Amino acid sequence: MSNKKRVGGSLDKALRQESEFRPVAVLSEGWELTKTTFSPLLGALVVALAILVIAIMLVIQFMFGGELNLEEGNSTQILGLLQLLIMPPLMAAVHMMGIQHSIGKKSRVNDVFMFLKRPFPLIITAIITSLIVQLPGMFAAGSILVLLIIAFFSITLSMALPLVAEYQLSPLQAVKTSFLVVIKRFFAFATVYAAMLGLFIVAAIPFGLGLIWVAPMYYNVKGILYREIFGVATDENEAKTSHKAEDNDDSDNSNTWSA
Repeated sequence: MSNKKRVGGSLDKALRQESEFRPVAVLSEGWELTKTTFSPLLGALVVALAILVIAIMLVIQFMFGGELNLEEGNSTQILGLLQLLIMPPLMAAVHMMGIQHSIGKKSRVNDVFMFLKRPFPLIITAIITSLIVQLPGMFAAGSILVLLIIAFFSITLSMALPLVAEYQLSPLQAVKTSFLVVIKRFFAFATVYAAMLGLFIVAAIPFGLGLIWVAPMYYNVKGILYREIFGVATDENEAKTSHKAEDNDDSDNSNTWSA
């Protein structure tokens, strides 16, 4: 087996708060990286969305007789559950494509299927994070405080799915690790996500055409964040020296996964 090394940070450094990033630099790199990698990411996102839409249409046809009333609580819950069962392995693959782009590797559209052989840890992770994020809204939906709490958990748990995909952490370990690591750098992460939210809003104005660029950029930006904080496992002879992030060979390398 070829030797592995980590490009960027590492799990130990992340937990010790030794790996940091500059939001402006991350956003700038994400923009430049998207110039050469947006095609496979866009294709993967389109495929994932198409699979979800087809699944929803089949459920509507066979469970609701071709008609869906969103005012009925059961139908909304069924569609939400369907999304949680289908999308996590597909979106984890999209995250992984962005992570691989961050170290100079290329990807293909069919990489969106890379986790279909082991979807359950990713599905469980998505269910846990979804429950945590949505829980405040069950008690006081619509209040500004609740929206801020939801945003807080959305940010602090945003790295859980990539940690299961790349480090192969268990769902509970990934959720805990994401929270502990991100909360120590909360304002830096919040700055990046706020900037991306602004770009999404602007991109949606001209008939949503700007999303063709911003959606792939979002996953490249998350890949760069992941690289800077947690590092990315790669074959030693494939590691890119062009990145400013330092390589690391900590003992946690044995727990990594490489696409």
